[in-house]
Amino acid sequence: MLFRSASGDPSAISQDILDRVTKATADVALEGQPPLVKFTGFSPYGMTGQVLVFAREGVLPSTIKDMAARAIAGSGTEYLVEDGGSSGNL
Repeated sequence: MLFRSASGDPSAISQDILDRVTKATADVALEGQPPLVKFTGFSPYGMTGQVLVFAREGVLPSTIKDMAARAIAGSGTEYLVEDGGSSGNL
């Protein structure tokens, strides 16, 4: 799942995303493999990155990705990317 942040401390952003995604996916995540946040570069919209989540056996990847995306979208911040920019920039 891609994300972006227009500004802020990368460590704080990473921790915020990890906290939200870890909590939201706890019931379906692969035990011992927490989510990862990887910053991948910059765009006109700010820093860009990916959230990697790992599903337990028998859990569809789309299920855990949906749970993670909903956790981030419900955060009140503008992390999710849609069509190359944030939903606020379309």
